[in-house]
Amino acid sequence: MICVDLFVFAHAYIDLTTLSIVPTITGGQVYHYPSFSLERGDGDRLRFDLKRHLTRPHGYDAVMRVRSSKGLVPYEYLGNFASPNNADLEMAGVDCDKAIVVMLKHDDKLEDKSEPTLQAAMLYTTVEGQEGSEFTQSHSRPVLFLPPCLKARISILLYPFMLDKLLEKYLTTIFHLSKIRS
Repeated sequence: MICVDLFVFAHAYIDLTTLSIVPTITGGQVYHYPSFSLERGDGDRLRFDLKRHLTRPHGYDAVMRVRSSKGLVPYEYLGNFASPNNADLEMAGVDCDKAIVVMLKHDDKLEDKSEPTLQAAMLYTTVEGQEGSEFTQSHSRPVLFLPPCLKARISILLYPFMLDKLLEKYLTTIFHLSKIRS
């Protein structure tokens, strides 16, 4: 597996949407500098981005699995990765700036006295070739009422991910392979 990071210095139109597919599915990132100019201060931004990109903690060939307690089922994942099956997420590259959203489905009654649990485990290879692992576990109590300010913050946080998923479904419907061939 390879991880592709893309640095784009375009002075004319470039189809960045099409080009960004490769970094998206390989766990990479797109750095876009429209009409790059040293006089405008783009050199400082490039220097900062390069330094951050080369010095941040990074892992390769990562595999992640998410489990949950009875009553909750992870049914969809959003982020920059490939998912060969519904249980594992494979990422050619992962770093401390990546985010993965796990969509949970409530499919059974939650036990009254217990707190639902969500576990995520990731195995990866470090830059030095060592095997690394990360594990996180979260407990939370179900609530019947969310304050309006918390509802607004949750919707603002999830809006980009939901929009991305909507666009992905729309584009795969329009550009379905069988429609392109005919």
